Amino acid sequence: GGQRRRVAIARALSVDPGLVVLDEPTAGLDPDTARAFTELLLSVTAGRTLVLVTHDARLAREVGGTVVTVDGGHIEETAPALRPVRWPARVAPTSGGTRIGLAFDSLAVAYPNSALIGPLDAVVPAGSVVALAGRSGSGKSTVLRAAAGLHPPARGSVRLDGEELAPRVEDRPRTHIDSLALVPQDSSLALAPAVTVGRRLRRLARDHRTDLARVCEELQLGSELLDRRPGALSGGQRQRVALAAAILREPDVLLVDEPTAALDRATGSAVLARLEQASAAGAAVLVATHDADVIARCDSVLELPDVG
Repeated sequence: GGQRRRVAIARALSVDPGLVVLDEPTAGLDPDTARAFTELLLSVTAGRTLVLVTHDARLAREVGGTVVTVDGGHIEETAPALRPVRWPARVAPTSGGTRIGLAFDSLAVAYPNSALIGPLDAVVPAGSVVALAGRSGSGKSTVLRAAAGLHPPARGSVRLDGEELAPRVEDRPRTHIDSLALVPQDSSLALAPAVTVGRRLRRLARDHRTDLARVCEELQLGSELLDRRPGALSGGQRQRVALAAAILREPDVLLVDEPTAALDRATGSAVLARLEQASAAGAAVLVATHDADVIARCDSVLELPDVG
């Protein structure tokens, strides 16, 4: 995701525009890459008018200039600052019972003409939240996709409660498919553009007998959003809708890619609290993230090395 974002920015700058408008340019980037990107951005945009839409207070400080804050429809000029957020107390996980959770057995993944990622030997226990960390481009999203059966591994395997999962999702039994839910970093991949948010979420809530109103409240999704299609939502709203769709299924394993990347800290806190709630109910939650606050609150961290 971070690589795709930087390619899109490079493409935009290649036509030498006088006005550059960037929406969350550092979302999905690890801190080191984000700092290097900021230095490059300031260099290549010198002499141009630059407009940034961002939750990244560090980026706003380093770019300087005028900062405009939008809050509840009110617009004011202000100095960039991080607002303190009280993160909720960690919910104590319940026992996973006889469930083991998700396991990677010497898992290695790759794309054509690219270096091998792995091998990865690790367990995401039932009833835990585990961070999958690493620099942008290290393969975090690919590991999640391999677990979901969307990217067959080069070697090794993925196990669910001790049972080996078929490499391709189409070869997996319905029980295995229903047991895992993936929330991709690019939420447009998870939402049908022609279907309203409410129609999709209500169907899931009905099929799985789950409480839609409660999940929307926990993820700070107002009822007015239910009548909209994904294209009428912000990136952060779409990400939370995709997460709500996954949570309503009550899967045994939640695979979540950069869930707080496009969110302010208060909203990100609510998302993390809901992931912790899922783990407390017994789910194995694997979160690909660069967010230091998220990593600090996880039960353990899997670190992917830099690729090649």
